[in-house]
Amino acid sequence: MTRSRAKFNEENFQIMNLIRAQPTFKAVFFQIDKDMKKNRKTTYEGAAAAIEKHMEEAENTKMAIAADEDAQRAAQAKLLAKSIDMIDDLSREVRGLKM
Repeated sequence: MTRSRAKFNEENFQIMNLIRAQPTFKAVFFQIDKDMKKNRKTTYEGAAAAIEKHMEEAENTKMAIAADEDAQRAAQAKLLAKSIDMIDDLSREVRGLKM
Protein backbone atom coordinates (compact mmCIF):
# COMPACT_ATOMS: atom_id res chain seq x y z
CA MET A 1 0.00 0.00 0.00
CA THR A 2 2.83 2.40 0.81
CA ARG A 3 4.51 1.76 -2.54
CA SER A 4 1.29 2.28 -4.47
CA ARG A 5 0.58 5.49 -2.59
CA ALA A 6 4.12 6.76 -3.23
CA LYS A 7 3.80 5.90 -6.91
CA PHE A 8 0.44 7.71 -7.07
CA ASN A 9 1.98 10.80 -5.46
CA GLU A 10 4.96 10.69 -7.81
CA GLU A 11 2.78 10.48 -10.92
CA ASN A 12 0.19 13.02 -9.89
CA PHE A 13 2.39 15.60 -8.21
CA GLN A 14 2.90 17.63 -11.39
CA ILE A 15 -0.84 17.69 -12.14
CA MET A 16 -1.74 18.59 -8.57
CA ASN A 17 0.94 21.29 -8.61
CA LEU A 18 -0.78 22.95 -11.61
CA ILE A 19 -4.13 23.08 -9.80
CA ARG A 20 -2.83 24.17 -6.45
CA ALA A 21 0.71 24.96 -5.38
CA GLN A 22 1.97 22.26 -3.08
CA PRO A 23 3.87 23.15 0.08
CA THR A 24 7.53 22.26 0.18
CA PHE A 25 8.47 19.15 2.07
CA LYS A 26 11.51 17.25 3.05
CA ALA A 27 12.02 13.58 2.37
CA VAL A 28 13.71 11.37 4.90
CA PHE A 29 15.29 8.14 3.77
CA PHE A 30 16.12 5.28 6.06
CA GLN A 31 18.71 2.68 5.33
CA ILE A 32 19.09 -0.62 7.11
CA ASP A 33 22.61 -1.77 7.74
CA LYS A 34 22.61 -5.22 6.15
CA ASP A 35 25.77 -6.22 7.97
CA MET A 36 24.07 -5.51 11.29
CA LYS A 37 21.05 -7.51 10.20
CA LYS A 38 23.24 -10.43 9.17
CA ASN A 39 25.27 -10.34 12.36
CA ARG A 40 22.32 -9.86 14.70
CA LYS A 41 22.61 -13.41 15.98
CA THR A 42 26.35 -13.21 16.61
CA THR A 43 25.94 -9.81 18.27
CA TYR A 44 23.28 -11.23 20.57
CA GLU A 45 25.42 -14.28 21.33
CA GLY A 46 28.38 -12.02 22.08
CA ALA A 47 26.32 -9.95 24.50
CA ALA A 48 24.92 -13.09 26.12
CA ALA A 49 28.42 -14.51 26.49
CA ALA A 50 29.65 -11.28 28.09
CA ILE A 51 26.76 -11.32 30.56
CA GLU A 52 27.37 -14.99 31.32
CA LYS A 53 31.08 -14.31 31.90
CA HIS A 54 30.25 -11.46 34.26
CA MET A 55 27.79 -13.65 36.17
CA GLU A 56 30.40 -16.41 36.50
CA GLU A 57 32.96 -13.91 37.80
CA ALA A 58 30.44 -12.61 40.33
CA GLU A 59 29.63 -16.17 41.44
CA ASN A 60 33.35 -16.98 41.77
CA THR A 61 33.87 -13.83 43.82
CA LYS A 62 30.99 -14.80 46.12
CA MET A 63 32.46 -18.28 46.55
CA ALA A 64 35.92 -16.83 47.32
CA ILE A 65 34.44 -14.48 49.91
CA ALA A 66 32.52 -17.36 51.51
CA ALA A 67 35.69 -19.48 51.63
CA ASP A 68 37.62 -16.61 53.25
CA GLU A 69 34.86 -16.13 55.81
CA ASP A 70 34.90 -19.87 56.60
CA ALA A 71 38.68 -19.77 57.06
CA GLN A 72 38.36 -16.75 59.35
CA ARG A 73 35.64 -18.48 61.39
CA ALA A 74 37.82 -21.59 61.74
CA ALA A 75 40.77 -19.48 62.87
CA GLN A 76 38.60 -17.61 65.38
CA ALA A 77 37.18 -20.90 66.70
CA LYS A 78 40.73 -22.23 67.11
CA LEU A 79 41.80 -19.10 69.00
CA LEU A 80 38.66 -19.24 71.13
CA ALA A 81 39.36 -22.87 72.05
CA LYS A 82 42.97 -21.95 72.88
CA SER A 83 41.90 -19.04 75.06
CA ILE A 84 39.29 -21.21 76.85
CA ASP A 85 41.99 -23.79 77.56
CA MET A 86 44.27 -21.05 78.86
CA ILE A 87 41.50 -19.72 81.13
CA ASP A 88 40.89 -23.23 82.46
CA ASP A 89 44.60 -23.71 83.14
CA LEU A 90 44.80 -20.38 84.96
CA SER A 91 41.70 -21.15 87.03
CA ARG A 92 43.24 -24.50 88.08
CA GLU A 93 46.45 -22.75 89.08
CA VAL A 94 44.51 -20.16 91.09
CA ARG A 95 42.55 -22.92 92.87
CA GLY A 96 45.80 -24.73 93.62
CA LEU A 97 47.31 -21.60 95.16
CA LYS A 98 44.28 -20.98 97.37
CA MET A 99 44.44 -24.43 98.91
